[in-house]
Amino acid sequence: LIHYASQDNIGGRDDNTFASMSVHRDEGKVLYALVRLLRPSTVVEIGVAEGCSATHILQALEDNGHGILYSYDIESDNIGHSVPDHLRDRWYLTTGVDGLLVEYPADVDMCWEDASHLEPFTSTMYRIIRDVMKPKIMVTHDMTSCFHIADRVALLHHGSRYFLGNTEDLRTVADPVLRDFVDGRS
Repeated sequence: LIHYASQDNIGGRDDNTFASMSVHRDEGKVLYALVRLLRPSTVVEIGVAEGCSATHILQALEDNGHGILYSYDIESDNIGHSVPDHLRDRWYLTTGVDGLLVEYPADVDMCWEDASHLEPFTSTMYRIIRDVMKPKIMVTHDMTSCFHIADRVALLHHGSRYFLGNTEDLRTVADPVLRDFVDGRS
């Protein structure tokens, strides 16, 4: 992962490359590296905003030479406007209130969730990810989403895998680093 992450120079909200709703530079590097390493054919992104994470994913798909990104957002104004034109041929963007009421790709290799957590959208999103999309790999930085969607969890800390196990083990873990993450303090 570190090798691929070092190739990503797109940036994020912490270096003012993208707006405050965007992912941090390091989160973008992780997304880029995961896509480069796993070589998914079909990636779904839920929550787009201006398109920071979409840009990281699309650049990785482009560098892999294959793959499609399907992005969904409940908003419709200016969504994805920062995604470079040269990456848009691998991208299908659906916006607006009905964004989660569309047909999804049949075989989702990877799903990145960074959406608005407002009801009823959130409950619908969890159900669709868990019961309809059934992605092989789910990526999120939100523990509520993790516990609603995942069966098994891998957590990274300082660039390395720190935990691998099921969600019940993670809920009850005593390790202070993991507790901080699970309880939203890190």
